[in-house]
Amino acid sequence: MTAPPLSLALLPGSTCHRRFSRRVADWAQRRLAGHADLVAEFVLPAPWEADANRRLHRTDAFLVILPDQPVTGTADLAALFATPAEAWHARPVGFLTYGGRNGGRAAIERLRPWLVDRQAIPLGENVDFVDAWERLGARGELYAPLDENQRLERLLTRLKWWARTLRDARQSAPGSRPAGAGFAEGAFREGSFREGAFKKA
Repeated sequence: MTAPPLSLALLPGSTCHRRFSRRVADWAQRRLAGHADLVAEFVLPAPWEADANRRLHRTDAFLVILPDQPVTGTADLAALFATPAEAWHARPVGFLTYGGRNGGRAAIERLRPWLVDRQAIPLGENVDFVDAWERLGARGELYAPLDENQRLERLLTRLKWWARTLRDARQSAPGSRPAGAGFAEGAFREGSFREGAFKKA
């Protein structure tokens, strides 16, 4: 019997950069389209999106998009922190970061303790976009790549292994949800972030 696809949620750590975050999401969309065993959806955490908590509870893995900025204390990260702890429990988390010379990697360390506290599994691998402002086009085109495509493939390999293992463990626990309870609608489609994907509070 073929296992159902894994559900993957892409979450922004900041909607202040909503236009540029969409570039990162569009780039990821193109790469994820080649993974038939993943069904990916972009989720804006509450209060930005009314049904965010319901959608987060049915995901198997997360990719968090983080900018290179002091995100602690922002309304956007507060919204992410407000998501229920059980939505993160026993689920792997990868990171897509973007910024200047360091590609936003420092932002991961601000979020990692919070994830561990919720018993999520933050992965050591990440994809960081150095000098992202100059190298990511308006529709997610990546210019002068610095092995970001290859690093995303390695990250997805590790993310899927953890997601399958932990999904099996959750489903064997009392009161677990049945297999296949992933995203049924709103999966990545070409152009799915063009209009209305980001909105202000």
